[in-house]
Amino acid sequence: MTIDNRDDYEAAVRRATKAAGSYYDGDIELMSDAEYDRLVDDVARTEQSHPDWKIDHHLFDQVAAGTSAGGDTKHTTPMLSLDKVTDDPQALDEWLGSIDCPVVVEPKLDGMAVRAVYRSGKLVQLVTRGDGATGEDITAQPNPITGLPEEVDQKLDFEVRGEIYMSNPQFVRANEIRAEHGENAFANQRNAVAGSIRRQRGDYAVPLSFAAYDLVDTGSAHLAAIEDSVIEAFGTIAARGTYSRRIDFLHQSLFGTAARLLSFALGRAGKTYMDPKPVVSVYGREGIVVTDPAEAITRVKILEAEREYLGYPIDGAVIKADNYTDRSRLGATSRAPRWALAYKFPAKELTAVVQDIEVSIGRTGRLALRARINPTVVDGSVVSYASLHNVSWLQDEDIRIGDTVIVKKAGDVIPRVESPIRSLRPEHAVRWQPPATDPAGNPWDKSTLLWRSTTPELSVAARLIYAVSRDALDIDGMSTAIVEALVEAGANDIDDLLRLNETDLIDLTTKDAAGKERRIGESVAKHLANEIEKARRAPLARIITALGIRGTGRAMSRRIAARFGSLHALRAATEDELQKVEGIGDKKADLIVSELAEMGPLIRRIEAIMAETAAQDELAATGENPPSSVAQVNDSPLAGMTIVVTGSMKGSALDGLSRNEMNELIERSGGKSSGSVSAKTSLLVCGEEGSSKWAKAKSLGVPIVTPDQFSAMIGKAPSNV
Repeated sequence: MTIDNRDDYEAAVRRATKAAGSYYDGDIELMSDAEYDRLVDDVARTEQSHPDWKIDHHLFDQVAAGTSAGGDTKHTTPMLSLDKVTDDPQALDEWLGSIDCPVVVEPKLDGMAVRAVYRSGKLVQLVTRGDGATGEDITAQPNPITGLPEEVDQKLDFEVRGEIYMSNPQFVRANEIRAEHGENAFANQRNAVAGSIRRQRGDYAVPLSFAAYDLVDTGSAHLAAIEDSVIEAFGTIAARGTYSRRIDFLHQSLFGTAARLLSFALGRAGKTYMDPKPVVSVYGREGIVVTDPAEAITRVKILEAEREYLGYPIDGAVIKADNYTDRSRLGATSRAPRWALAYKFPAKELTAVVQDIEVSIGRTGRLALRARINPTVVDGSVVSYASLHNVSWLQDEDIRIGDTVIVKKAGDVIPRVESPIRSLRPEHAVRWQPPATDPAGNPWDKSTLLWRSTTPELSVAARLIYAVSRDALDIDGMSTAIVEALVEAGANDIDDLLRLNETDLIDLTTKDAAGKERRIGESVAKHLANEIEKARRAPLARIITALGIRGTGRAMSRRIAARFGSLHALRAATEDELQKVEGIGDKKADLIVSELAEMGPLIRRIEAIMAETAAQDELAATGENPPSSVAQVNDSPLAGMTIVVTGSMKGSALDGLSRNEMNELIERSGGKSSGSVSAKTSLLVCGEEGSSKWAKAKSLGVPIVTPDQFSAMIGKAPSNV
């Protein structure tokens, strides 16, 4: 579809760019894959029809549309994305003809791309794709990963690239584990992977799986030895210098592989059979490499037909050249290789009857809409709700209560309503009317398509759910159900949560989706009380984030905390003072001042809690300086310094701290955190020598310290952070 309005085109570019960034760096998807693909296609068609409208963006030429924050670990060779076609066998046939070489077909797993580095046969590093050039070191993540061995028999150096994913049974078990610890269920399997890997604490773990899709030439002489070892093991007929030869090595070494996961689909279709024993070649004996384009397309169709029976999440197939000589000949763009293609399956479509249209108020007062539909089984789970866009869209589509509607699902638990089937509309269908006022009787703010209530008390639960989230106060185990139960019991704001103790919590009763009541119990109450105790000592940046000030987020809150140093100073901030914070202009400064004025009483109550906690800590420490959420900027050894952190803190006094927590530690101590080394950098905290940041710091003469030296320098250990 071509977008017929320039403002709508620019908005579409912004939406797609933001969604790409969330997909690669976040654990919350802003839209389904299918919706993203449609949106990007609409942008492309619009730019062809209206080239004069085109604005600068990187949706088509960079990994993550150029939005990913990347990481501190540089990839040996770029980890690129893939070009895509959706439900178009003719386009696939034309592409196969254009590359003219043998290919392999594999399932396109819906998980998180990573690379695993082995030294002398031992796994030493695990890194996310990030921006394609650099990624985030996740070696210390606490979850067991099936198919990713800690050590292999061949004592060689090599690098494996693949996907971390959750099988269907693992997804069910992961949500059971989270429920046991008082946390919300994951929305879908990809979000479950991202959320689990980025979860820093190790008080519980969830099961994950790994499937390799490449063995990379890192420039070492070990690759030839790896290929030769396959012949020694089981006499593979796969040729040297081919993907099939290298995957045979991984298969022999007990790695999970994307090729292996294809076996069940092909076996059901009667195409071939792969012996499950690891000593049998995946490719050589089974002839998985195909030279006939028609056969490749057939295998893609088999995967699509069998995907609901596979037991793991896929959203398409990947077709790629087998021979590395062909890959070198075909080359790559800055975003994707020319020798591989992702064939996306169409979004799953189903119909349901709208039983009601429900209205709720979000954290910022936004009117949220969803359709309650007749219970419908999708991907083995019962779906009772489908999301709706906004009031204007709902009225334009004329969706009525009683209508049969098309809903689409592409990986999300809650599908989205696409359109009504008017030919099936019953006579009794009721036209929906938006509420004239918010539930408090006040008028809606209709300045945008997303209507908003200006009545603060209406979004208490949503505000508190945001406040206890990982990016804010990070109260582990404080689930949505528990927050809603606390609100029902009388909690009105953040300060009410921060004053809770084990006695307040132990008899709390929550309700599940079916309305069944459940007492949270002593162990959960004790855990929550300990988490709340830690939250009372949270860094200033987290407290500001928890306030949910419009126009701010985690990164902005850190900059605000570094600038003002205390809630008291922030509460008194003027527009001019706020504009001195990077990223705050006059309009945002005006909005923040207004928000702070409204939150004045709440902020003062939180200040009182922090002061009480500091006094208790001072008394307990018999005269030592108490920890505080207020950064003592002027007294800090980091005052005026710009600090960059690279590598893992593993094995040091700061072991267990995430990158965000390191940045908070720096800013609480009066310094400024930065993501890149420059001549203005005061200090590099380096967990491992050899990174690009370490090399640049050496060349610029920037002082470099170890994590232990840095910890001693600021006089803090992780327990104080």
